[in-house]
Amino acid sequence: MVETNRLLEPRPQLNADQLVAILNASHDAITSVDMNRTIRSWNPSATRLFGYSELEAIGQNIDYLIVPVEMRAEILRHYPVNLSFQQPHLLNTVRRHKDGHLVSVEVSVSPISDGADNVTGICAIYRDISERVAAVQMLSESQERYRNLFSTIDEGFCVVEVYFDDNANPVDYRFLEINPSFEKHSGIQNALGKTIREITSDIEPYWLDLFGSVALDGKSVHYEHQANSLAGKWFEGHAVRLGGQDSRKIAILFNDITVRKLAEEALRKSEAFNTSIFEASPDCLKVLNTSGQLEYMNANGCELLEINDFASFKGTAWSSFWPMEDRQLVNIAVAGAVRGQKSRFEGFCPTLEGTPKWWDVAVSPVTDSAGKTFRIVASSRDITERKITELALNESQTRLNHAANAARLTYVEINLQQNRIKMADNYARIMGYKPPVLLNEEDDIEIAVQSLLAHVIPRDRQHVEESLKEFLAGKPNGEIQYGLSGDDNVERIFESVWSIESSADGKPLKTFATNRDITESTRLQEYNKLLVEEVNHRAKNMLSVVQAVARQTARGGDPLDFVQRFSERLNSLAASHDLLVKNQWRATPISQLVHAQLLLFEDLIGTRILIHGPDANLRIGAAQGIGMALHELATNAVKYGALSNRSGIVHVAWEITDDKTPLFVMSWSEEGGPVLTPPSRKGFGHIVIGPMVESSVQGEVEIIYQEHGLRWTLRAPAESNLESAKILVS
Repeated sequence: MVETNRLLEPRPQLNADQLVAILNASHDAITSVDMNRTIRSWNPSATRLFGYSELEAIGQNIDYLIVPVEMRAEILRHYPVNLSFQQPHLLNTVRRHKDGHLVSVEVSVSPISDGADNVTGICAIYRDISERVAAVQMLSESQERYRNLFSTIDEGFCVVEVYFDDNANPVDYRFLEINPSFEKHSGIQNALGKTIREITSDIEPYWLDLFGSVALDGKSVHYEHQANSLAGKWFEGHAVRLGGQDSRKIAILFNDITVRKLAEEALRKSEAFNTSIFEASPDCLKVLNTSGQLEYMNANGCELLEINDFASFKGTAWSSFWPMEDRQLVNIAVAGAVRGQKSRFEGFCPTLEGTPKWWDVAVSPVTDSAGKTFRIVASSRDITERKITELALNESQTRLNHAANAARLTYVEINLQQNRIKMADNYARIMGYKPPVLLNEEDDIEIAVQSLLAHVIPRDRQHVEESLKEFLAGKPNGEIQYGLSGDDNVERIFESVWSIESSADGKPLKTFATNRDITESTRLQEYNKLLVEEVNHRAKNMLSVVQAVARQTARGGDPLDFVQRFSERLNSLAASHDLLVKNQWRATPISQLVHAQLLLFEDLIGTRILIHGPDANLRIGAAQGIGMALHELATNAVKYGALSNRSGIVHVAWEITDDKTPLFVMSWSEEGGPVLTPPSRKGFGHIVIGPMVESSVQGEVEIIYQEHGLRWTLRAPAESNLESAKILVS
C-alpha cells in the first residue's frame, strides 16, 4: 500500500495519463481530500469499495460520506496529527458503504504537499480487509474445538486476561493459556498463570494499550511490532477478544518475524546483506531474482530440502521444485512480489529425495530507493507435522461420517458452558428435516430444540420435551424413542442416546447425543409379530379349509374318487403355500398370485371362479398384504360364501385407472351363495382383509355384505404398488 501511495506524488518520469492509468488499475481505493476534507479525487476501486461513483463523491466531505457517525469526532481530533506525518500512517478501522453496511479496511494516510513543502491535503488508500477480520473472528470462536490443532502449530498462541484500573486504563495482563510454541517465539519462560508485571518490570506501553483496546472494544487487531524489552524481537500477530463485551480475555496468535524483518532491512540497505542472519533461521530462506530464479538458499533450507550442493541449483527456477499442480501458486507469488506485493500461501512440495513436506510460504519484495523490486525473499516454514495432524483429523471425521451414514445415524454436540451447538453434516438427511440456521448465538440451543419438537409427532412430544430438559440439565446419560414427521411428511422412528462430559468436580461441560433411524427395524419387529399371529391364524384356517375340502369332495359319493380329489386339493394347498414362502411375493405377477392362492380350487377357475385384469407386477409389500387377503377371502368363501355351495360364483378382478394419479383397484365379488349377514364379531380375519392390507398398500378397503354374496374392494396408489402393467384377461 505504501508503494501505491507514492504514485500520488509527482514524479518527472510519469505523465498525467500514466498516473491516471495507474490509479485506475489499482485494486486499492485511492482518495485525496483538501484541507477542508473535501474529496478531490476518487478512483474506480473506491467506487467498488464504498458504492459511490466518482460523480457522487467529488466535492463531498469525506467524513460525512463514508465515516460512521460515532467515529467522526475522533477523526477530527486526529486531523492535525495526520497533517504532520512525514511517512504514511497505517491503521485498521471501519468505513460506511453507500448502502449503510460497515466495511473493515486497512487505511494508509499520508500528507500531500506542493513543491514548497506546504501541506495541501491528505491522501488515503483503503484496502478491504473484511475477509481477514472475519477469519480472525472465526479463529476466536473456534479456539476450543481446535485446541489440539493449536498445540501442534508452529505459531505462538496464548490467552491473556487484561486488568484495568478505576479509570479503565490497562495496567497488567495474566497469561491464562499458552501453547508449546509460545516460549520458542516469545522467549518468555514459565509464563502460564503469571502476570506480565510478575515476569518483568520493563513493560512497554504499546502492549498494554494494544491488548487493552482489544479487550474493551472487541475489535480484532493485526499487528507488527518490535519488542525492545524482549531483546528487540519483532512480532507479527492477531489479537481478538474472547466472549462478550464484558469479557476481558483475548487470544493472541503470533510469530517471531525477527529474522524476516532483519533480512528485509539488510537487503533493503545493501546488496551485501548479512548472510549470518539467514543462516540462523530454522526456516528455508531463499533469495530470488525478479525472474523467480534462485540466487541464494540458507544452510537450514538446503538441509530441509535435502540439497547437498546448492551451487548446482543456483539459477534454477524456484517453481521447478514444486509439483505441477502447485506451480501456479508460486508463479503468482513471484509476479506479485515483482509488483511490490507481499503474499503468503501453503503448499505441498517434496524434498529433493522425495520426502513429503508441507510448507507455509511468505514471499516479500526487496525494493531500491525508488521503490522498484530488485530481489525477492521467500521464507518457507516446514508445517508437515501440523498438516499431518489436520489430515488425520479430517480423515477421522470422514470415517465418522461414513460410519454414521451407513448406520443411518447422526449426532449433535452441545457445549453447555458456551451455549453452543454443533450438528453433524448428515443431520438433515437422516432426520428428514432441514435444521434451522444457527448463528453461534446464545439462543442457538433453544432454536434447535424448538425445531426438533415441531417435527416430533404429537403423541410423543411431551415425552421428548421432558427428556430434552434432562439432557440439557446435564443428566449423565439416557435414551429415548420417538416418532418424527419430516419435511417430506414421512414419519420416521428414532432412538436417541446421550452422554455427558463433566469436569473433575462433576460440573457438566459437554453433552453428545446420537440419533439413529430405527424405522425399518421397528416396523420389521411389528411385522414379525403380526406374521406370527398370521401363521397361527392360518394353521387354524388350514384345518377349516381341509374340512371344507373334505365335505365338498365327499359329496361326489364315490370313495375312490373322494380319495383322489381330496389328495389333489391338499397338494394344491401345499403348492400355494410353497409359492408364497419361496417367492416372498417379490415382483409377483398379480395373475400368478391369484392363481396360487386359489390353486385349491383350480377346477373351478374359469367356471365358478372368474379372474380378469391387466398383467402387472406387485411390489413386495403389496404382494404380501394382498396375498394374505386373497387367502382369507377364499377361506371365507369356502366356509360361508359363494364356494360353500354348488352354484355360487366368485369374480376376482383388478384394474389400473387412467386418472391423473392412477389407482390400482382390486375386487372380490361373490354371487349365488347362501344368504349372508354381517358378522357379529370381527376377528383376526377381518384385520387381514381390512387394516392390514390397507397398511401394506397405503390404500383403502371397502367391504359390503350383500344378501347373496360379499363384495370386497381395495383402492391404492398404482405408482407405489405396481412395477409394470399391460391389459390381460383370463
